[in-house]
Amino acid sequence: MNRVLSRCTKFTLAQHRHDDVLSFKFIQVLPVTGTLGAEVEGVDLTKPVPPPVVDEIHAAFLQYGVLFFRGQHGLTPHAHLAFARLFGSIQRHPIVQGMAGHPDILQIVKEPGTPTRFGEEWHSDHSFMHAPPLGSVLVARELPEYGNDTLFNCMQAAYNSLSSGLQSMASNLHAVHTSSHAFSASAQRQVGHDNSVVHPVVTIHPETGKRVLFVNPMFTQCFEHMTVRIVDESAPILNMLYGKAFRPEHQCRFRWSPGSVAFWDNRRLQHVAINDNVASRRVMHRITIQGVVP
Repeated sequence: MNRVLSRCTKFTLAQHRHDDVLSFKFIQVLPVTGTLGAEVEGVDLTKPVPPPVVDEIHAAFLQYGVLFFRGQHGLTPHAHLAFARLFGSIQRHPIVQGMAGHPDILQIVKEPGTPTRFGEEWHSDHSFMHAPPLGSVLVARELPEYGNDTLFNCMQAAYNSLSSGLQSMASNLHAVHTSSHAFSASAQRQVGHDNSVVHPVVTIHPETGKRVLFVNPMFTQCFEHMTVRIVDESAPILNMLYGKAFRPEHQCRFRWSPGSVAFWDNRRLQHVAINDNVASRRVMHRITIQGVVP
C-alpha cells in the first residue's frame, strides 16, 4: 500500500462531479489532504502523454495545486523535458547554471554532511523575476533511505484564512522580491546583478481567478515604500502574515521514493525542503515552466 496515501478515494468518470471535486476518465487521482495535493496513477511519463490525458492532468493540477507521480523509473532528461513542455515554455534558472548537456534542467545536489540545502526556507520559485514561473517539475534521481521530504503550502488557502480586514490591507500592498540574500555573492556576480522586482502582495491566479497571498520568507525583502530593517516597518507585518499562512491545515508533505515526480503550481503554492538526513546524498532534477506577470 502507498506509504503516503492509505485512505484515499479514487475518482473515476463513473462518479458525478460534486461541488468543486472533479472526476476523471483517463487517470486516477488520490487526494493527499483536504486542502492540496494528489497522487496520480495510470500515467507513464516515460512515454508521450496523449492529449486527453494531458487535459486531465492539467485539470487535476489546477484543482489540487501539486501532483505526485510515483514509479516513473527510467524517466530520461528528454522525457522530463517533454512532459514539462506540455504545459508551457521552459524558464531557465536566472542565476544557477543548468546541467551540462541539458541547460534547461537544474540539478540540485545535497552531499553527505552538508548542513544546509538549497530551498530550506519557504518560497515560491523565482518570485524575484518579473514573470515568476507557472510551475516546476521535480524528479528524484538519488535519494536517502529516509528523510529529506518536501513540504508544500497552499497560499490560496492562506489568503482565505485571513480576516476581511487583513485581506483588504494585504490587497493594497506591494512587496519587493530579491535574489540578493538567497544566493551567494559569487553566483550574483556571474550574472552581473541581483534580480529584484515589485509584485502585488495578493495576486490573482491567471487560470482560476482565485486570490493568492504572494509573499515568501526566502525572496520577499520588504513592502514597497517601507523600510527593510528587521526592527522596522516591513518585518512585523510580513511575520504576522507568515504566521497565519504557514499552518498545518494549509500543507501537505511528500515522502520521496525512487521514480517519484512532483509537479506543482508555483502561482498558488510555496514549498520547503527538509534537511533532516544530513548524512545522506540527495540528487534532484528540476524543470521550471514560464509564467506570466502577476
